[in-house]
Amino acid sequence: MSFSLVPACIHSCFNGYYYGRKKSTLPSVCQITEQLARVFGTLLIYQVLSSQGFPLEPIHAVWGLVISEVAGLLVILTGYLGSEHNFSNSFVDSVTQPYDITSFSHNIGRSLGSTLSPLLTMAFPLTLNHVLMTLSHSIEHLLIPQKLMEFGYTSDEALGHFGILSGMAMSVIFFPAVITNSLSVLLLPRIAEAKASGDSNQVIDTTKGALCCGLAMGSLCTFIFLFSSEWIGKYLFNDPLAGFYVQILSILCPFMYTSHLLSSIINGLGHAEVTLACNLSGCAIRISAIWVSVPIYGMYAYIIAMILSHVVTLIELIVILLLKYKGTISKPNVA
Repeated sequence: MSFSLVPACIHSCFNGYYYGRKKSTLPSVCQITEQLARVFGTLLIYQVLSSQGFPLEPIHAVWGLVISEVAGLLVILTGYLGSEHNFSNSFVDSVTQPYDITSFSHNIGRSLGSTLSPLLTMAFPLTLNHVLMTLSHSIEHLLIPQKLMEFGYTSDEALGHFGILSGMAMSVIFFPAVITNSLSVLLLPRIAEAKASGDSNQVIDTTKGALCCGLAMGSLCTFIFLFSSEWIGKYLFNDPLAGFYVQILSILCPFMYTSHLLSSIINGLGHAEVTLACNLSGCAIRISAIWVSVPIYGMYAYIIAMILSHVVTLIELIVILLLKYKGTISKPNVA
């Protein structure tokens, strides 16, 4: 999987460039290309192995992931070089001109000072947010089976219940979040541009629209999951417990989807450290409940803590937008 890191990082930079310019067509085409390359790449590996009498193993699926990242990078590089004519011409000129180490070093130093420094300052809290959230989720996943065993489950039962909750029920709950996550990616540059230009009305309107969209979509998904949970458990997963968990977790949808959108808005306003603090508070609630309550009340304690953490996170984000940024987003726009 480490072979996919370099193309994935370069690909992410190009995606950020296009999202910043509010052009999502090429990144969307790349994502579709990645999925197709992953599926058909793994299928091709399977066909070759089958013809030679070898079994398909998990490592071959990982090679499919590497193939998908390389394919996505090739597509976005081709699209970039084909559409950005100024860059293409300057790139060709730089290759054909005589090499000047002094000029090259000067340009690199100027780029580091004028571009990378402010970029890293802005990116650090976002990166820290992702790292700490990943670490927190890893701690949760390590603790839950252990605490369920303290509750009275065997090792297999603990892993089975947690697997049904995280691998089946939560995958259904997270599925509609694909839409809100895409909106979040596009919201950040829109809010950042509006803030930079001093267009407070644009910030206010976008924030209201995101709040209404998240609540409306989340409420609709809650309604759908409530009445389809039995069918999901019976026909989709062939496990009634998965449907039961979907039914309980459906209440998460309005809070979780809206939090994603508001977090992106706050990041666009240049305060990623605030979303970090809000997300960590939610993680602290869940980890505390796992440590204290799960050994006493079992999986229900974790589910309640999960719902409570998302409710608290959303309330924090709304309060912060109303109070801390009130002066920033409520000033009338002066022409």
